[in-house]
Amino acid sequence: MKRRHLLQCAAATLATLGLSQLEIQQQSIRYARVLAQPTPRKKALLVGINQYTSDRRFNDLKGCLTDVELQQRLLIDRFGFRPEDVHILTDATPQKPTRENILNEFENHLIRDTQPGDVVVFHFSGHGSRFLDPNPRSDATGTTLPYNSTLVPTSLPNATETSDIMGKTLFLLTSAINTDYVTVVLDSCHSGGGTRGNCRVRSGNDIPGLQPSATELAYQERWLKQLAIDPEEFAQQRNLSVAKGVFLASARADQRAYDATFNQYDAGVFTCFLTQYLWHEFSTVETAIAITNRSIDDANIIQNPFPDVKAGSGFEQKPVYFIEGMSATPPAEAVLVERQGDRGIIWLGGVDPASLVAFDQGATFILAGATEGNSEIKLLSRNGLRGEVLLPPGISANAHFLQESARVIPANLTLRIGLDPSLEMDRVTAQSKLQSIRRVEPVLAQSGNTPYPGEIQYILTRMTPAYRTSFPQQQIMTVPINSIGLMSQSLDEIIPDSFGAVEESVEQAIARLTPKLTSLVAARMIKLTLNANSSRLNIEAAMQLEGQSTSLIASAFTVRGGKAPAVAPAHSSPPIKVGDALQFRITNREMTDLYISILIIDSAGEIIVLQPNQLSSADDTTRLGANQTLLIPDPAKDSFQFAAESKGSGEALIIASRSPLRQALIALRNLAVQQNLDPNRGGTFVTPSAGAIGDLLSDLSGDRGGSVGASRNPILQVNEIAALSITFEVV
Repeated sequence: MKRRHLLQCAAATLATLGLSQLEIQQQSIRYARVLAQPTPRKKALLVGINQYTSDRRFNDLKGCLTDVELQQRLLIDRFGFRPEDVHILTDATPQKPTRENILNEFENHLIRDTQPGDVVVFHFSGHGSRFLDPNPRSDATGTTLPYNSTLVPTSLPNATETSDIMGKTLFLLTSAINTDYVTVVLDSCHSGGGTRGNCRVRSGNDIPGLQPSATELAYQERWLKQLAIDPEEFAQQRNLSVAKGVFLASARADQRAYDATFNQYDAGVFTCFLTQYLWHEFSTVETAIAITNRSIDDANIIQNPFPDVKAGSGFEQKPVYFIEGMSATPPAEAVLVERQGDRGIIWLGGVDPASLVAFDQGATFILAGATEGNSEIKLLSRNGLRGEVLLPPGISANAHFLQESARVIPANLTLRIGLDPSLEMDRVTAQSKLQSIRRVEPVLAQSGNTPYPGEIQYILTRMTPAYRTSFPQQQIMTVPINSIGLMSQSLDEIIPDSFGAVEESVEQAIARLTPKLTSLVAARMIKLTLNANSSRLNIEAAMQLEGQSTSLIASAFTVRGGKAPAVAPAHSSPPIKVGDALQFRITNREMTDLYISILIIDSAGEIIVLQPNQLSSADDTTRLGANQTLLIPDPAKDSFQFAAESKGSGEALIIASRSPLRQALIALRNLAVQQNLDPNRGGTFVTPSAGAIGDLLSDLSGDRGGSVGASRNPILQVNEIAALSITFEVV
């Protein structure tokens, strides 16, 4: 089963925090109340560096300038920073992000004239490194930490010493800021280096004995004197915690921070998912990091961001960026940034990267707070996170925030599989065999800083000795060297049950993997429907131990669909153990009937259909009446159980539609026959094909013309469907 690091890292899990989606919404309401007192000044310095050609320690990156734009748009448009108070240093600005320029901007913009109560943000996206610390600190256990992490600025040509900015220096600089409300966001690391799969590591390779420069040490001495801190006091403070506010780190000390390729754009994994979440919720630091961790984990990337706060401050319970009194800024998928006549440019920072492919020509938005109709804004084209839209007549000059109205599922959606260099001798054969699988697109590895052109979902690889040493022994006990299987796009996660025997040829491996790849295609298609943040339907879903309504495991509901559930979920979730019988409780709070389907995606990305289980063609098998609650399975009428069969993770997709699921029911019934399942007997779960998922998408889009074909893109309206996700872990 897939490794879910959320549950291994207590500080980054919703279960450990005792948080439910309801509590998250309640927090967002609390932090989004209209401002009752004057807003303090809000200042930010955003640094992003892609080009490191002058420093031989590092490869160039691709997503750091995007990170800066992600933060810039979020701070200005969502959190109310004035544009002139957000200073930027990148490869593309007139002033380059050299060490001197970064430090000067930090002093002149973030430290100078800052008053108590002001809000300060420093963001760095680029490479990290580490030095041997001349005066090492100790952790809480008394263990000496010999290294000090660094941020790597742009190096000047012919530089005679390293230009790194040490963590010590950042500690002193933040100490000098005359406010406690300081947020430092670091999207870099000091572990690994180079590339991993289709991701770039934001670190160089360690150079033994690397020392800080004389310039850096002198700069620290200057600040120690200016702050009147003696070396012993400085060491004690560093051992205790960060100096001010909150530091948000993109990965743990032994992990890599990744620079990844998403749909038509590159960005830091941490910055991308953090800022996307914040377009929808005003929440605490602790909650935001927990949700960001979950999103990264769902993307099959092993990277766990974490917050480090000033000791005893309780700042982990403060809202992100310390902005407690927010004006009534609505959640949004996009924001209108430019307009000229009836055309406009939008920024889609609030769209989940995994769903962005569904936001292209034909997708529509409405102004936040408006109703469907004349205010519809049509997306004409998209390039990365920027889109051109057609604006309706009479749109207000102050109109700004856009919410999803409809998305378009590409009929030609494919699963892009990277071919690892370890298969170079069999490249032609592997490419040909993968191309023969419908909706699977092989992508050849290439030289340079981008291993694969564009976004990929998985990598087909051979288990080499080098790869084997990068995994814990217990994880690869059954994966022999030279066997062929699937890994995540960052090559740090093995897709369960995908590796075969040593003697297996590439042709045999791909033939064996074909059912899995087909199921992965279907899973990708159906996950494009997830819209809990944007759906207008009012529906709730909960997962519990069967027959134990008080043993709630997780819950989800549509944020914009209506009022939150009347009863808050339990604060502590019971652990799910192998053999536990699970049950779903779905409540329709609409005034009309809805039609329900439940699909389970296992840790390997494969899916089964839990509802409808009685595979007939009757609509009653999926209908849920207005203001009614459905139990699946229901012991009073169902003869089957849904039990946890093995340890690992899973995800349940609960889909509600105003339209009957007739085509999907027929397709599933036919599959039951093909899979030799008895459609009149409970306890048998169908594994749907991509075609069956296409039929479901046709139903959801209200397309009565038949299965999704090459020229028919299902259009999913937020007032017609709701698709919720509940993730769970079996321990």
